[in-house]
Amino acid sequence: MNFLLLVTISCLCLAVAELLARRYRLDPSLTRRIVHVGTSLVAVAAPFFVSREELLIACLAFVVLMLFSKHRTLLTSVHNVSRHTFGEIYLPLGVFLTAYAFLPHHLTAYLFGILVLGLGDALAGFVGERRGRHSFNVFGAARSIEGSAALLCVTLALFVWLLPERLLWAAPVSILIVLAEAVTVRGTDNLVLPLLAGGVVWLFA
Repeated sequence: MNFLLLVTISCLCLAVAELLARRYRLDPSLTRRIVHVGTSLVAVAAPFFVSREELLIACLAFVVLMLFSKHRTLLTSVHNVSRHTFGEIYLPLGVFLTAYAFLPHHLTAYLFGILVLGLGDALAGFVGERRGRHSFNVFGAARSIEGSAALLCVTLALFVWLLPERLLWAAPVSILIVLAEAVTVRGTDNLVLPLLAGGVVWLFA
């Protein structure tokens, strides 16, 4: 029953974003971020009501769904962005790998990794697109100082919240994550960031 609830809530995130995109003609970059944040928060809650194995199965199911949808261009709310990216496929795969690596024994590492992905990365993209004034290119991908600063702030806050006894490491860890995000392209940050962030916390926890 809990597994069905997990899948249903995740599908509702996709359905709401698709409804907003089609009815109100919202920018796909915005509806994509709604899905990004919503499904990541579901993944954060998942270990508290489903088993590791059920979470892994759900992630693989959504990898397949995203592959099929991208091939058929079914979900315009997540696919119709101007840049060339596979982030919508890498996101459930990133959750899968992070859950596989850290659950059930390293819950804090898993939570930190998924929250950096779901909140930090999404806010970095949003701020960069809407408020980015100082841009730079890495491997042909546009980045902004403002977006990187947003990710830094979120990562610092998450580190202080989850690892208050390791405050001396908050700044260097956050800077490392920001640098990693800056050099990943075509959505691979959805793979790299949760694993890197979770791995760093696993070293300290």
